[in-house]
Amino acid sequence: MDITALKAYLHYDPDTGIFTAKKACGKKPAGRQLGSSCNGNHLHISVLGRSYTAQRLAWFYMHGEWPNGVIDHINRIKIDNRFCNLRCVSQSHNALNTEYSRGKAKVRGVTYLPPWKATIQVDGKRKTLGRFHTFEEAVAARKAAEQPFVG
Repeated sequence: MDITALKAYLHYDPDTGIFTAKKACGKKPAGRQLGSSCNGNHLHISVLGRSYTAQRLAWFYMHGEWPNGVIDHINRIKIDNRFCNLRCVSQSHNALNTEYSRGKAKVRGVTYLPPWKATIQVDGKRKTLGRFHTFEEAVAARKAAEQPFVG
């Protein structure tokens, strides 16, 4: 699909993240909101017989080319497709912006051995950030290491 075909079929509002149909389709009127989600997961939109995730369509609509990585929702809300909430990142950088609930620490990359240990993995390589006397020190080290990757 090219950008001209996409823009002839639908409209994207970058401020709201909402897609609307430009044309009626059977009994479905023009101007209707497009996209469906299952259990709060990503919105999916069918365009010319093919299903796309709304975040990838938004990127394509705004840039005129498909993203060369994963589209990350900065605020972690998978159905919030406002353009200011989307960024193109690698899969490993996208994984840094996820919820984590395993282990005693409940913080990704922080474990209690003892003492507390902080690690980070980027592009398949794990790096130990250090061992710390307190949980707070380990979390601070992990957060500092994430800064170049998470906006």
